Amino acid sequence: MRAVIWTDYGSPKVLLVQEVPKPPPQDDEVLVRIHATSVSTGDCEQRSLKLTFWYKLIMRVYIGFRKPTRITILGMDFAGEIEAIGKEVKRFQVGDQVFASTDF
Repeated sequence: MRAVIWTDYGSPKVLLVQEVPKPPPQDDEVLVRIHATSVSTGDCEQRSLKLTFWYKLIMRVYIGFRKPTRITILGMDFAGEIEAIGKEVKRFQVGDQVFASTDF
């Protein structure tokens, strides 16, 4: 699958479109083929690190000191179609149209 990868802290030039492995859903998860997504101010602030000193320090501890390692694909809001479901998922079926917001 194609995704926009966040390779470093800085300007939008640190973003690359790449092929990444499609993650299999866990037992209680769904895999969504994304048709639309957004770029939020939070995504831009994370990438640029134009934050207060303490918040910047916390972000680097959580995401990665020198470059992002824990979170490499930005984005929180999306709309799409369920492509696969885990074996414990009961509310959704493959093919359902969904929209959602992920957690941090």
